[in-house]
Amino acid sequence: RRYKSAKAFLAQKNISTDLSNRLLSYVENWLLSDLQRQAKEDLTKMLSSSLRETMEQELVGGKLCRYSWFASLDVKAFRRVCTICTSKSYGPEDLLFYFGDS
Repeated sequence: RRYKSAKAFLAQKNISTDLSNRLLSYVENWLLSDLQRQAKEDLTKMLSSSLRETMEQELVGGKLCRYSWFASLDVKAFRRVCTICTSKSYGPEDLLFYFGDS
């Protein structure tokens, strides 16, 4: 529904096809991320704390262990990192930082 509303708005305002496609791609990415985030939140509310931690270790650990710094941590430290990490999603062409930022 939101996607259709965004598409209609862009057409109504005569936004160029190129920009319209980029904006709709961003909206679609955001909506999918939002749906996944909501599904995860709904699931985690139903789980015990130990099962929730195990799930987080699986979800986050699979991503983090690809990096040598995280892979070199002992198991206890790695599990702790997995339970405190949060995911952040970015859409296509989101600006994360400017050149020269520190």
